[in-house]
Amino acid sequence: MRFVKLFLLSCILIVTTTGCSLVIEKIQQVTGNQVNKVSENKPDKRDNANEEKQIYEQGFVPPTPSPVLRNILEDEGKGRYATDPYKADSVKQALQVMPDGLAKDAVYAYLLGLVGQNYKYDLESLSNMLAPNYQAKIRVMAHGEPAKPSKPVLVKLPKPSNVAILVDASSTMAMDFKGKSRYEWAKQFTTMYLKHLPKNANVTVRLFGHEGGPRKKDKEISCRQTQPIYQGYPTQLPKLEKNFSNEKPTGWSPLVEALHNTMEELAKNQKPDNENIIYVLADSSDTCGADMSEQINAMRQSKLGVMVNVVGIDVPTKDESELTQLAEVTGGEYQPIDDVVDLEQIARVHANEVKQINEPWQIRSIQKMVKGYQVTHDRLNRKYQSIVTNLNQEHQRLSDANSLVKKEKKINNLEYNKIKTWIDNRYNGVLGFTEQKWHAKEAELEQSFTIAIKDMDKKWNQNNNELKSFEKKKKGLLQQAKKVTQETPGNPEE
Repeated sequence: MRFVKLFLLSCILIVTTTGCSLVIEKIQQVTGNQVNKVSENKPDKRDNANEEKQIYEQGFVPPTPSPVLRNILEDEGKGRYATDPYKADSVKQALQVMPDGLAKDAVYAYLLGLVGQNYKYDLESLSNMLAPNYQAKIRVMAHGEPAKPSKPVLVKLPKPSNVAILVDASSTMAMDFKGKSRYEWAKQFTTMYLKHLPKNANVTVRLFGHEGGPRKKDKEISCRQTQPIYQGYPTQLPKLEKNFSNEKPTGWSPLVEALHNTMEELAKNQKPDNENIIYVLADSSDTCGADMSEQINAMRQSKLGVMVNVVGIDVPTKDESELTQLAEVTGGEYQPIDDVVDLEQIARVHANEVKQINEPWQIRSIQKMVKGYQVTHDRLNRKYQSIVTNLNQEHQRLSDANSLVKKEKKINNLEYNKIKTWIDNRYNGVLGFTEQKWHAKEAELEQSFTIAIKDMDKKWNQNNNELKSFEKKKKGLLQQAKKVTQETPGNPEE
């Protein structure tokens, strides 16, 4: 079946009728099927044929036509037109030049090669999604605080806070995301966040990836350069915007170097009671080959009590795991931006956390735990809905393609029905697996939160008298968490 798929896709993507006839002869050798209606004189008139040939020659791999669910879930292939926006006319043209007389399994492989989705990486991301590291959140919130305060909980003078914002300016940040560059999204978040920060926060905005270029010869200079473009209170936004406009996203992504440089800067300027928060705005993890795990471990062991929050901008699935680990190990959260509403809400909520810096670490810990629970549950639901949306689209596109080749009399009713069965089985198999994984992760997420809150209650009760005035807020936060369990994603098509 794999040979059938690969040779069929050569026929789809290589513009010669002779090549197509040779492909069909090879199908006969591999499958033993008799192909009786080969059109030797059917030229490929598609206006995008040369583009397709180039894509194929660059290593384009179509999905497996295997009916075995495990093979589908582990397959790395993806259809040429499994894209958004969908190129329906290109698919129709490709179906019209599909050779006559192909066996039903070969036709199914052909259809998948056009519109079949890839589920491997999204399902791995769903399966590997971990519950928040609640102990890390407690550790960071309690950093420098006595277990039982000897003085009143609230102090008159605000605690100083250092906020470092690391903005990815690598070449991929110039790419479009929903109407504007990823770099523009990062700039907009930074400006919005600073508008909501308390005026006494010490802010540093640092760029990385803005030097050199995207080619291998530029890697050395690009990977060793990070640069602060703003330092001071969050009150000089015109200065920040001007400095932003002077730089363009051009190079590689030395995220580890940016984190290392920031930690050095924080250590140099550390004062008693300082709280240190780092934000990373990026579309990928480090691309310079540095050891992110080593850097995360160093930050975890640092005496600075630093927390890292990561805001992802159209991050590939393969990089989400490492960026999530960076945030969770240091007591922060990884949150992807999907639209302007997300951007504004995330900026406002994080700025409010800094405003509440003088509240007892116990209530701030619970607030951070509830937020981590909400954020992870939201990511779980979004991932589920993304997979199911792709699955629904694939099912509809495969069904439409199957109907079209039947209408063109390239397959008969029996072949059409068999292919329809394969399409339906593929859909039901992937959907069932996705729902099973989602339910398992939801249960795991709820259980870990319940255990963490019970542990936090013990710490709360040790200081019950000092925390009485925050009981109402605590109850409200736990009510928010309870509502999370009632949010169940539906099938977008239902």
